[in-house]
Amino acid sequence: MPNQDLHIPQTTGWRALLTHAQNAGGLHMSRAVEEHLVALLYRHVGADISPVDIEHGLLDRLDRLLHADTSKPCVVGDQCLLFAGLLPEHAIRKGLPVSYFVEVGRNAYREYASKHRLPLYEQLAEEFVVAMDVLQTLRALQSGEPCIDGLNAFHLWHDLGSAHGWRVLRALTPSLPASCSTSARVH
Repeated sequence: MPNQDLHIPQTTGWRALLTHAQNAGGLHMSRAVEEHLVALLYRHVGADISPVDIEHGLLDRLDRLLHADTSKPCVVGDQCLLFAGLLPEHAIRKGLPVSYFVEVGRNAYREYASKHRLPLYEQLAEEFVVAMDVLQTLRALQSGEPCIDGLNAFHLWHDLGSAHGWRVLRALTPSLPASCSTSARVH
């Protein structure tokens, strides 16, 4: 029997946090995407899952993530998911919209799925926004404030259907965003 390195006690904490974030945000990821996310978090953040350790753990590993083998689209997809979900404020500070990471990540997962015929990566592409929302909800639950600004929240909600983006907008203002449709013109 092959040796399986499951790290069940360590991944249980991540699974519990993701479940809590899904429940708090009214979100649902498929089991396969959730398992991939648990493994991804364990690999890149580690077993330390306190609020401070999550951000510091990722920041300490940020250099390694940025220098990972980006010739593999699945690695690019994973990097984009972590940045869009757990570190969006770093992209915002550099003037990059969070939606950029969503589009690049989804396209990378789709490319990998079609090239290798792996349905998991097609699921990751389809559920990218939900997975990002879960991670952003996790950050908001731990810090008590959103990790994205109003402009990024609007674009994530309006352009990509982000439920977390909508919640951030609603927390910022009681007004509903105006429709951007061209059919409703005001004269």
